[in-house]
Amino acid sequence: ESIVIGVSTHYAQIQDCAANNQHQMKGVVSEVNKTSDNLQQSVTLKCSSFHKAAIAPHKKYLEENRVKAREEASVHLKATKAGSATMQELVSSTSEQISTHVKNDIRVDEDTTAVPSKANIEYNDNLSSTPAEHLIIGTMDLKLEILQDENRRLMSPMKTNSDSGEQVPDEVKLSISPLSLVSGNNSP
Repeated sequence: ESIVIGVSTHYAQIQDCAANNQHQMKGVVSEVNKTSDNLQQSVTLKCSSFHKAAIAPHKKYLEENRVKAREEASVHLKATKAGSATMQELVSSTSEQISTHVKNDIRVDEDTTAVPSKANIEYNDNLSSTPAEHLIIGTMDLKLEILQDENRRLMSPMKTNSDSGEQVPDEVKLSISPLSLVSGNNSP
C-alpha cells in the first residue's frame, strides 16, 4: 500500500505540475498570439500608409506619363511618316535635276571634241627697254631743276611753327625728278 500511496502522490504531483505547466503554456501561447496579431496589424498599417504615401502617387505619375509617352510617340510616328514621304519626293526631284544637268549641261552622253592644236606665237627679240643712266641724266638740266625747287619754296606762304616759333613754308611740295619717274620711284 505504501507503494500505491507513493505512486498516487507522485502521480498527483505530476498532474498538478502538468496542469500548472499547461496553464503557463496557455499564457505564453496567448502572449505569442497577441504579439503576432500586433505585428500583423503594424505591418498592415505600415504597408497601407506606404502604399498611400509612396506607391499611389508614383503609380498615378507613371500612368499619366505612359499616356503622354504613347501620345507623343504617335505624333512623332505621324511626323516621321510625313517627313519620310517628303524626303522621298525631294530625293526623287534631286535625282531628276542631277540627271537633267548631267545630260543637258555637262553633256556626258556626247563625245568630246578634239582640242585644237597649239598656236605658235613668234616673239620679237628686239623689245623696247629703258635707256642707260648716262643717256637719261645727260638730257636733264639739273641746275634748272634745283633753281625751280628753290623758287617754289621761297614763293610759298609761310607759317609759324608752334613748337619752335620759326617761320616755315605752309605746304612744302617737292618736285619729282624725271629720273624718279623713269625708274618707278614715286616717293618725293
